[in-house]
Amino acid sequence: MAVQDYFEKLMFVNKITKSDGLGGTITVWEDGAEFMGSITLDTSTEGRVAEQQGVTNIYTIFTDEKITLEYNDVIKRKSDNQTFKIKSLSNQEAKQPNIATMQLRMTTAERFDLPPLLW
Repeated sequence: MAVQDYFEKLMFVNKITKSDGLGGTITVWEDGAEFMGSITLDTSTEGRVAEQQGVTNIYTIFTDEKITLEYNDVIKRKSDNQTFKIKSLSNQEAKQPNIATMQLRMTTAERFDLPPLLW
């Protein structure tokens, strides 16, 4: 089995500032582009030690090499609508070497609850 066999639908969540119609602004979160990936909880010893020291749970996200996740991007897992904030870069250095049979990128994230809408 390949890692891609565990991929599921994910999507970007875009933060957008709009006029409130009264001269001010409001921030809304809108669903963006869909892509496939896998999100797993970091259960390493280092991850558990960090969790005990008050650091939030860390997740590892695997995507196709064509998907670039930027620091502080917000993504959503479609199966349960859980949102995550990206905490590392998935740039050229974070992808597999060209000789690898699976071309993946890896990044880290933490759970992120979208702020509630005010109306």
